[in-house]
Amino acid sequence: MKPMLDYDPAVPQRDVLLDADFVRERLMRVLGSKGPLRIDECRPVRIKYRVGARLRVRNRIRVGTERFDVAASTFPTIQRSEQAYVRAQVDAVTCGLVRAVAHDRELSTVFWTFPNDRKLAHLPALAGPGPQLSKLLPGWSQSILVAYAPEKAATVRCLDIAGRTLAYAKSYVDGDGARAGHVHEALTRALGPDDPYLRVPRPIAYSPAHRTLVVEQVGGLPLQALEVPDRRAAYSALGRALARLHELDAAKAPVRRQAGDRVMAAAELIASVRADVAAPARALAREISERLDDYDSVCLHGDVNFRNALFENGRVVLIDLDQASAGPAAAELGSVLASLRYAAAIGLIRSAAVQGLGSALLSGYAELRTPPAAPALRAHTAAALLAERCLRVVTRVRTEGLRRLPAMLADASEALA
Repeated sequence: MKPMLDYDPAVPQRDVLLDADFVRERLMRVLGSKGPLRIDECRPVRIKYRVGARLRVRNRIRVGTERFDVAASTFPTIQRSEQAYVRAQVDAVTCGLVRAVAHDRELSTVFWTFPNDRKLAHLPALAGPGPQLSKLLPGWSQSILVAYAPEKAATVRCLDIAGRTLAYAKSYVDGDGARAGHVHEALTRALGPDDPYLRVPRPIAYSPAHRTLVVEQVGGLPLQALEVPDRRAAYSALGRALARLHELDAAKAPVRRQAGDRVMAAAELIASVRADVAAPARALAREISERLDDYDSVCLHGDVNFRNALFENGRVVLIDLDQASAGPAAAELGSVLASLRYAAAIGLIRSAAVQGLGSALLSGYAELRTPPAAPALRAHTAAALLAERCLRVVTRVRTEGLRRLPAMLADASEALA
């Protein structure tokens, strides 16, 4: 992978740790529990790059017929990486022929094999499941990993002995699980089971000791799934669902960070590793900030994307409520509109479809609630393109987005015009 990013002296090992062939060779040397290990496949499946600080990469490897998730985390010095390696071995659980934790001194990098993790101490119980967690859900006998962000959170599908899905469980690194549980509880109580527009998963149990939330299984298809017969209808349903959500009480939700602050910070981060777009990114951020209006405050999902919004029998199910907050309605709608423009920019959908899907979203919203004014929508769409989409192609090192970064910034300017 060619990261197309300027050199970062704080993370000098960044580029080699993004090279799958290089990482495969290093892991073959350090990861074998009984000497050199033959790794048949190695590919990065999740990247989190903190510009000027560190890099985390979740690699999926295959050793014969077995697959493992191995998370790499960089450190600023060899001494810091050695300290982390020593601490990690204290409670590490074995992973068969693959070492639970490995250290590459030359790269000041430590590797953790799932369910071992630098910060998520309860992953072995989640992956088991352990007896204390399984008590939260009668019949839970097997866990299948469905999402994993190293040092942040992991989600499993909870199966019974016959392989049937009972629920989903998510472990967090801090108190986000308890807060998410309260959000789920408040929204399911406010909506009721038969709301025609919006559904959220009902919380089943929360373990403070394991920082793990269990929620019910829900149905539905991602909005962009090929099986969705009418995407315009799906986006219209999403508009109605968001209008319904925005009408609910947001008084107890944490306040969303001001969009102006977010876009200025995003521009500076992008500029620090992409000098070629530094000037237009900063100029765009200033222009966006001058046009933003953050005065209204509604209940926001906070992370509506193709995976978190499911189309189910004419209504929408919103999952992953970790980022629920209070903020302007235009911010949420602008984020969805920006995601459509980004999807077209990298070839996930046809450019010709963007306007139609965006119009369907706003038309559906207008059926239940007055949409934000057009200038606010334009400003927040541009803000989301810069502070979410452009920033994430840097922090997630998305090659297809990095290649198109100048065009994406130009698109954000066009959205603002």
